[in-house]
Amino acid sequence: MSKKADDNIWGSKTINTFMYLKKASQLLLKEAKENPEGSAYKYMTSMLTSAFFLEAYLNHLGQKIIDQDQWDKWERKSSFQKLKSLIDKINYLRDETSRPFKTFEEIFEFRNLLVHGKTAKYTVNGVQKVDVEEPISKQINEAEWKSQKPNWKAMIEQETAEKFFEDATKMIEILHAQAGLTEADFHNLEWSEIRGALQTRDG
Repeated sequence: MSKKADDNIWGSKTINTFMYLKKASQLLLKEAKENPEGSAYKYMTSMLTSAFFLEAYLNHLGQKIIDQDQWDKWERKSSFQKLKSLIDKINYLRDETSRPFKTFEEIFEFRNLLVHGKTAKYTVNGVQKVDVEEPISKQINEAEWKSQKPNWKAMIEQETAEKFFEDATKMIEILHAQAGLTEADFHNLEWSEIRGALQTRDG
């Protein structure tokens, strides 16, 4: 006769959102370097996702070291305010004049330009030697466009994408260690804890 089981099961699953975003940024960067076709779009998305995983980590750290009532208020702060508040909380003196923390502002400038994106119009006005047999639009010096702000397009390149990923990674590693937290968070995208008290009966 077979036996059937009733089991009281309880448990939880933890999803490290910042790790999923970090993995996405890393894979996009790798793909852009290995496959030049459409690489600008991949660098752009990797750079944007670097900002996302850094922002998600600040939320992760806040949930770890700040009591829930206080965090509910802090969570509405900007990323700049969160970083300052968390650094003050863990008593860390960061160097804003050198990498990686120098890159924080650049990362979120890029992020904000795209997240709050709007149609932009750039103008050019001046004397420039042109070939009368070629369309004027093809002869405008690219520097004329890139020099006008804000211009997120001018920020997109391999070197900047690599810098964003490397410095965002370094920043979260520094903050995590300074806060005295376990490295386990960096080794798992997610994990579950399931327990049960198995009860058997004849069926």
